[in-house]
Amino acid sequence: FIPSLGQDLKSKEDSLLYSLSKAKDSDKVAILLELSEKFIDSEIGYDYAEQALEQATSLNKPKLRADALYSLGRYYNVNWLDNEALESYSKALEIYTTIKNQESIAQTKRQIGRTYRYLDSMDLAIRYTLESLELAQNINDKRKEAEALLDYGDILIRLNKCAEGIAKQTEALDILSEFGTQQELY
Repeated sequence: FIPSLGQDLKSKEDSLLYSLSKAKDSDKVAILLELSEKFIDSEIGYDYAEQALEQATSLNKPKLRADALYSLGRYYNVNWLDNEALESYSKALEIYTTIKNQESIAQTKRQIGRTYRYLDSMDLAIRYTLESLELAQNINDKRKEAEALLDYGDILIRLNKCAEGIAKQTEALDILSEFGTQQELY
């Protein structure tokens, strides 16, 4: 008997919920964030992110608070609430900047750039995407560099600079083929 993917996911969910019932402090926030991501496209995902934010705030843990705000931003993005996403991402970015978490700054700037792209604010989309790209290169994070290049390519294509956009996306795929897999993009 081979369990189906749905059974595996349900088992993972059950495992997380069990772990959540036993977890304390930072571990509880981490599990809430994982559950939020698992249910990102539903109100349940929002509820888990809100619980994570409350818990992180009560623990006075800036990194966890920023992670919860980022998670809320992801929920808003997935559910087409782009202005709310920008607000959550901006708050997370402020905290990540204060605590100098370069990896999270790069990721959050990327998400802000993507959100501006959804809103058709291309100047801001380019600004945040290029800042994310530069930071990813500075910290030598090839996955984040490739993601930012893909986003930049998308922007250029939307601006009818197709050849340049495709070149950026090809550069991203080359990085991933050297340092990872293309599957990491999805």
